[in-house]
Amino acid sequence: MLVEVDTSLRGVCELLAALCRLNLLDARRDERIAAELVRRCTAAPGEGFRYRLDRGSDVWSTFAVLLQRTAPGKPVISDCEDQTAAYGAAILLLEPRAEVEAAITQPRPGQMAHAYLFVQGEVWDPSVHNGMKAPPDHFYSSGETVRVPVATR
Repeated sequence: MLVEVDTSLRGVCELLAALCRLNLLDARRDERIAAELVRRCTAAPGEGFRYRLDRGSDVWSTFAVLLQRTAPGKPVISDCEDQTAAYGAAILLLEPRAEVEAAITQPRPGQMAHAYLFVQGEVWDPSVHNGMKAPPDHFYSSGETVRVPVATR
């Protein structure tokens, strides 16, 4: 399946929140996916996931698809939106009442946007946790930032 969009940053963030919900749906449907999602998202930095920017086109993948592409015992190699969607789902599996928001910041028009989470109102950036160079502290409040709740209550 290929989905192409031309939308606002808000629209893209809505898609990111939907990808989180899709990961949660898959995990609730398949306990093997749930167990692996939680195991990888609670592993030491770089062991469950490793950050790498997509080469070529930006491909957004569910955790189940990422897992299919990953050799046993190896970390999932993925970029910010894939990790954001996976960690958002894992947090809600572990703590269903947690306040989880998908977030995207684009510092300036034309500059690359970055996906991460707000958990209980605080920034949680899985990509930084898994090897991406941390942006400056002011990054998360720079430019245009959109936050969309993930909860499915």
